[in-house]
Amino acid sequence: MKRFACHIALAICFAAPAVADELASNAPVHPLSAAAPVQEWLLLGPFPNPDPVNPQPGADYRAGHHADYLSALGGESASAIAPDSVATYQDANGATQSVSACKAHIDAAHKIDFKAYYPQGKGVAYAFAQVHSEKDQPAYCYFAFNDGAKLFVNGEQVFAFYHSKGRALADGQELIPVNLRAGHNAILVKVEDAGGRYWEFTFTILDEAGRAKKIAAESGVHDLRQFQRSKLVPQQGAFVFAPGPFPQIGWEDPDRVQRVMGSFTLQATWIRDTGKGKRVRVAKAGSVAKPGRYAVVLEGTAPHGVHIRRELTFYCAPQGWTPPVDALRAYIGDLPVAQEFKAPWLKVADALAARKTAPGQSVAGESEALLLAAFDKMRDAKTLGFTDTPEIINQDFHFAVRAKRTGARLSPKLDPPRKKPGAPAPVLREGTSVEAGMAPDTAERLRTVCQDWHAAGKQPMVTLVARHGVIVYHEGVGADIHEPMWLASITKAVSGILFAQFVDQGLIGVDEPIGDFLPDFPKTGDKAITMRNLFTHTTGLSGHGEWGGIQNPSLDNIVANGLPYLRPGLIREYNGMGYDLAGVVMQAAARKPIFRLFHENYFGPLGITNTSISHMGHNCYATAFDLARIAQLLANRGAYGGLEFFSPEAFEAIQPKPLEQFYPSIHDEWGFGLVRLRYPDPRAGKDGTPPDATLLGKNVMGHGAASGAIFLVDLDHDLIVAQVRDERGANYDEYASKFIQAVHDCLMQ
Repeated sequence: MKRFACHIALAICFAAPAVADELASNAPVHPLSAAAPVQEWLLLGPFPNPDPVNPQPGADYRAGHHADYLSALGGESASAIAPDSVATYQDANGATQSVSACKAHIDAAHKIDFKAYYPQGKGVAYAFAQVHSEKDQPAYCYFAFNDGAKLFVNGEQVFAFYHSKGRALADGQELIPVNLRAGHNAILVKVEDAGGRYWEFTFTILDEAGRAKKIAAESGVHDLRQFQRSKLVPQQGAFVFAPGPFPQIGWEDPDRVQRVMGSFTLQATWIRDTGKGKRVRVAKAGSVAKPGRYAVVLEGTAPHGVHIRRELTFYCAPQGWTPPVDALRAYIGDLPVAQEFKAPWLKVADALAARKTAPGQSVAGESEALLLAAFDKMRDAKTLGFTDTPEIINQDFHFAVRAKRTGARLSPKLDPPRKKPGAPAPVLREGTSVEAGMAPDTAERLRTVCQDWHAAGKQPMVTLVARHGVIVYHEGVGADIHEPMWLASITKAVSGILFAQFVDQGLIGVDEPIGDFLPDFPKTGDKAITMRNLFTHTTGLSGHGEWGGIQNPSLDNIVANGLPYLRPGLIREYNGMGYDLAGVVMQAAARKPIFRLFHENYFGPLGITNTSISHMGHNCYATAFDLARIAQLLANRGAYGGLEFFSPEAFEAIQPKPLEQFYPSIHDEWGFGLVRLRYPDPRAGKDGTPPDATLLGKNVMGHGAASGAIFLVDLDHDLIVAQVRDERGANYDEYASKFIQAVHDCLMQ
């Protein structure tokens, strides 16, 4: 979720009214000198937090944000909460309701998660604690929350935040300086829930010494992250060079590397691709005598025992050679992938053309080496396929390099989909709405919504809806139905479904440590990472495509270099890096490069013909029909037509599950790239409609997307929805709701 700037000015507490002694003696007391998160709190709630009745620009607060629910206790600015505190409020029907205080303790991730105590749904709750200071002194509150919040110290409001779309919690989100008095100081936190997945906060208060230690620790993490970003580059020569001596390699910023990791040396091993045509064969290279693709593997050990490995790609061109830019552009243009995949490589080709010098006399980058080496392999190819891109060809090469270096076998272990026993599973086919169990005018109704949606949002889209495998609507608005578009984070679901084949064939266990496959990672202890961690965002990793993502052959080692700041199983932070690292594990277990696994063990057998993927967590382009095939595979619980890709048991293993059964401090539900999708019925609780009524079934899974694409599988109704688009556009939420409502209304028993 986006973060938003604070709308209410921060204040500093210098003076405060006293808190009643009888309350102070009963509430939790936290010593400031502990230099740790406040661990024990008294909670009071939940209170209503309805949307504003008549929102005004700049004042569209949900009611609970500004409502003072503690008036019976003296008000927010004067009251403390005791173990026996009771507060009352009027509900939507005018009835008086009461809530009582309860004790709470932070979880292993240092959070108070209100969902562990109260039902979620646009509520407001308070948390109260006391901080004991030995003297009058300044202190520093580190406060993070989801969605909106206020903070009172000794009765003074020192902070408030509100945004209509809420806010995601992030460590160290707000730093609020305050002045504490000698003795007990009252801390009152108010957190409002905007109705999303989370309702939680973290709170740490530090004195000057504690803050200095925190800054030092954060500086260490910052330095380590900077080292992970550090690049090795040619010190003499370039990534594209002529026959002669190997380039000398060194750190781009050697002073930073030495400051963070200490002094160490890297041993370089040069390897050349000796394969003919598309075939990859690798051999150690003692000198640069022949043109072609080369790799260098640089390895060393830092003074504190950390193993460091980096791999780079080079291209050796004949003496005096200049790049054939027109031929390069033709090669890129002939690739059967989305234009968005071609654009960066066309820029690389243009950069080569602009140099106007022989490569050995220029400072060519690694991307230019990748492009030239791929072109060299493909120059005699009669046809180009989805796996003939510079990225995938380079991945093939480095996969073989690692096998050569480690002695691993290259015989693939992941079997292709097997013949399905019994009757074939449903496949997508044309048919009538009646066959699908939907209203006769389904296509007309969905077409009307999509056309109105396009008119309002100005974004092209292609949509496919099918039930029982029967396609009832498949049309584009502003786009051709064969046009691949950006799936964004739906890519995570695509990747998680591939992993089900590994589970089915027993190659990788869902809770197996990745150290079983990647030697830089531990197999036991608090830093052990499992496949479930990677797919459910519970490693402590962040970002999408960091350090080059799955395309970086050194990715696993770079991630391992940052193990000190990772907290597997303690926090959940949405990211794509776990998926890229999962790809490294899968290719190691399968003995086949990850994107060949996608195309040869997944897309190809499923009949997918127009889908490109370059990152495991965020970069896949597909047509609506290709995406719908994946959705139907899920609806069939692992089968499609006469093929079984994975068993119903493996299908169950990747389903969304409550994470607290695996990680007690994480109160969320997540699967292997799949989440539960809930569409509350706007008629719920009205005119006899059950209060928990939903649009579509209660067993709907899929994944959202920054592009606004839709990937939805309703297991209760055997229904799938696949919509592709490149951007959400204006009025997205309004028309997405109308579209889901229309699909729901077309369902027939």
